[in-house]
This record gives sequence, structure tokens and C-alpha cells, in this order.
Amino acid sequence: MEKITRLLEFVKVRASRETIYMSIYGAIVGWCLYRQWVMTLICTGILFFLSIWMPDRTRGHRQELRQTADILEAMASSISSGSSLPRAIGTACSQVEKMYESMGEKEARIAKMLRLGKMLGDTSGNGAFENLGKELKSSEIQAFAKALGILEIKGGNVSKLCLDTCDGLRKKCDLLDEVETLRTDMDLSRRILFLTVPAVVVMLHILAPEFMAPLYVGMGRLLSAGVFVVIVASWILSRKICKIE
Repeated sequence: MEKITRLLEFVKVRASRETIYMSIYGAIVGWCLYRQWVMTLICTGILFFLSIWMPDRTRGHRQELRQTADILEAMASSISSGSSLPRAIGTACSQVEKMYESMGEKEARIAKMLRLGKMLGDTSGNGAFENLGKELKSSEIQAFAKALGILEIKGGNVSKLCLDTCDGLRKKCDLLDEVETLRTDMDLSRRILFLTVPAVVVMLHILAPEFMAPLYVGMGRLLSAGVFVVIVASWILSRKICKIE
């Protein structure tokens, strides 16, 4: 039961709009290639879990970096005013949550995660960013946490570190925006190529059903399996190619 609960939590966190599209696509391709409900469900399940296991997190990563940058900017202002680091983290999280609510955007997820990390971590506040960096698998936040720990031990300008890191995160977000713009044509071409297979099969079913009949008996089923393997391999390869950061 515990494993099932963990699996459902994993799916809930990773699922996106693309997961729905890939599931529908898997159902269409499975039915076109096999005309069997069992194989259709298998194809749907394969593409469903692939889209969850290899999600496109570029957009979500940009939002996480922007929110972290907003928190660091608010922290720098609070530290310059004389607040201690743990108090500055709490104040910055509160300010960012209120700012996002006033803008009508989604909840300030990073601020809440950071506040929880501060409560569960050490009193210095360094543990909060270290936990946040591990949770988000962000090398930028982990590097900031290490630098923050060094400054806390040896002394230094924490406010300047926050502002410099904030500036670096904003520049990376701008770069990711440019990459997303360049990726638009590649993504469109990838979707067109994926839709070509079921479109051709459906067209042949309508125009020449007798030509497609051998596909569902004997060696034809092996050919269908080969086509599906090629589709899955091309999806994985295209995802690797389009993952430019």
C-alpha cells in the first residue's frame, strides 16, 4: 500500500498537460497499429510513464529560478536593514508570498518550501537553502547554500552574495527564455512528425483497408511492434535534442 501511495504522489508531482497528450497519442497509435484493447492500453501506459519519467521542466525551472531570485532580493534588503539571516529568510518569504498573491499568480511554492526548510533545518538558515537546492535539484541554489555557509563561518557580505546570486539567476532566466523561443520551431516539427504515423495509418484504413489487413496477422504484428519501438526511441531522442539549457 505504501508503494502505491508513493507511486501516486510521484505521478501527481510529475504529471502535466503533456502527460495527457502523450496518453491520448499512445491510445491512438496503439489502436491504429494493433486493433486490440490490451495492446492499446500497453502503448498508452508506456507513453504515459515515459512522459512522467522524462518531463519537460524548462518552463517550471524558469519559474522556480525567478521566485528564488525574488526571495534573495528581498533577503538582501532585509539583511541591509540589520535583520539576522533566519529572520531575513522568514521576512523575504512572507513578502514574496504576498507579492505573488497580489499579482494573481499561483502560490509561492518556493517561498513555502524555503520556510519549511528553515523550520526543519539548522538555526543559521543555511540548511534551508541546502534542503531547497536538493529538493529542486538546482545546482545554482546548492552553490548559493555552500557560499552562504562559508560566509557564516568566516564572515562576509551576505547581502552582496544574495544580490549577486539574484542577478545571476535572472540572467539565466532570460537565457532560458531565449532558448524557449528558439525551441518553438523544433517542438512544432517534432509534434508534426509524431502525428504523421497515426494520420497515415488512418488514411490507409479509409482508402485501402485490404492493404492494411496483413498488418494485424502473423509477421505484421512484429512490424507494428517495430514501428512502436521506433516511435518511442524517436520521442526520447527528440526530447534529448530539444533539452537545451
